[in-house]
Parts: sequence; C-alpha cells; structure tokens
Amino acid sequence: MLLRKKIPLGYVYSLIKYRLFIVMFIAGTISFFDQYFKDWGISFGESGIIPVWLPGLLGTLIALVLAFRTNQSYDRWWEARKLWGAIVNDSRSLVREVNYLNNRNVKPEKHRLFVLEMSDLTVLWLHILKDSLRNLNLNKHDFMLMKLGIRNQSNLCHAILDKMQELVQDAYDEGIINDFHQTKVTQTINNLGVSMGGCERIKNTVFPQLYASTIDFAIWLFVVIFPIAFRDPNEYVEFPIVVLVSMVFMMLEKVGIQIQDPFQNRPTDVPMDTIVYGLEKLVRENEDSELPTPLKDYEFYEL
Repeated sequence: MLLRKKIPLGYVYSLIKYRLFIVMFIAGTISFFDQYFKDWGISFGESGIIPVWLPGLLGTLIALVLAFRTNQSYDRWWEARKLWGAIVNDSRSLVREVNYLNNRNVKPEKHRLFVLEMSDLTVLWLHILKDSLRNLNLNKHDFMLMKLGIRNQSNLCHAILDKMQELVQDAYDEGIINDFHQTKVTQTINNLGVSMGGCERIKNTVFPQLYASTIDFAIWLFVVIFPIAFRDPNEYVEFPIVVLVSMVFMMLEKVGIQIQDPFQNRPTDVPMDTIVYGLEKLVRENEDSELPTPLKDYEFYEL
C-alpha cells in the first residue's frame, strides 16, 4: 500500500515507460510530417485531415469511462481492505477468547496447551491465506502442513480452519471450555472463513477483459488522431502537449489496472505482510515466545 509520502518519479515512470516511448515515437513522427510535409491531402478545414473536435470528443468519452473504471477498481481494493480489517478484528478476538474463555476447574496445563495450539494454527492460517492470495510458493510451510496432515488438501486455508474447529471440539470434550465458550469461539472461526471467502471471490473474479481492451483501444486511437488534428505551427509546442495529455490517460488506466487486483504483491496492494506481522506479533507476545522477524522497511510503501 502506498504511504502518505512523496512517491518517487521513477516509480510513476516505471508504470508507463514502455508505452511512453511508443507515444513519443507516434507524436514525434506525426509532428515531423506536420512541420515538413504540409500537404496531407484532402482537408476538412484549418485543423487538417481530422477535425479538432474529434479527439476532443473522444478524449472526453475516455475521461468519463476511465473515471468509472477507476472507481470500480477502487471499490474492489477497498472491499479487500475491509475484509482484511475484519480478519484483524476476528483474529484478535480469537486470541482473547482462547486465552480467557476456559473452565476454572480445569488444569492450567491443559488450557495452556489448547491456547498454544490454537495460536499456532491462527498464525499459520494467516500466512497461508496471505501467500495463497499472492500465488506465492507455500513450500516454506510444508513442515507444519505435513504435521497437521493436510499438505495435499486443495484448499489449505479451509483445511486449517477445520483443524481449528476440531481442536475446539476436543477442548469441549475434555472440559477445557463449556457450551458458551465453544459457541463463541466457533462463531469467530466461522467469521474468519467468511472473510477468507470474500478475499477468494475478489481474487478469482477477473475484471471484464473486453471492457479493459476497449478502453485501451480508445486511448491508442486518441494517441494517433490527436497529434494529427492538433496542428500547431511550432513543433516544440505540439509534441509535448500530445505526449503529456496521452500520459495522463495512460496513467489513469494504469492506476485502475493496479488497484483492481489487490493481492498481486505490488506497492498498491493491500498490505497483508504488515497486517499479518502485527497479528503474529500480538499472538507471540501473548505466548511470551520469540517475536517474528521485523519486516523489510520500504521507502514509500508497505506490503
């Protein structure tokens, strides 16, 4: 997630650098012909072979569509962030519940073991969910997954939630928790499953490709016809204006593309690393065990 700091120009440039070269080539070529070959054939007035109102109309339509597309992309990003906010709340609730909801007459050792096992499963679930949403390799979790006997499960996050529920049932059977405690912890685990399902829905719902391709085609059409219609006698004015206006459209399009998929391990994504680190630190502090390794400090964003 981008922070409230000055975003480096190099990062902005990296988003559109290849397209920028193509735009500069097109604008420069047309500007060259515009300055040195005045006769372009049939003329539709002083503006040249293409009337100047045409790119103006097309640019207005592109701006409206890009605004709508960016808004829809932000809705996906914001929903993903709210889902992870719910995961934060439910994870904290789960930690509190397993720590303080217990039968007072049970042996402390049994309750302590229950707390440690639930805490480890919670941390593992958070890491598996984060890495699976980002399509990262899960081999680093193999030991824990094989220990639980779920390495070959198709949905590892769901399998871990099942293990958590089994652990709660065992704790109830052993008298560690009572009926109310079991219901309360089970509801929190179910809430985690609901948030997980929401994240998976966003991850697996592809933004309509035809819609995106149509916008892309319209922008490139604008890039071509704008410098033809905009025939300024001074090429030093025509070229930079064409490039700057085209850059604005391409940056808006790129912003929409970046935030429409909030789980791609990019600076614009939901900061799942930071969220999971904070939750794991909370869990380990409650256990009085070793804290997780601090995250890498990024200059203008957090993952």
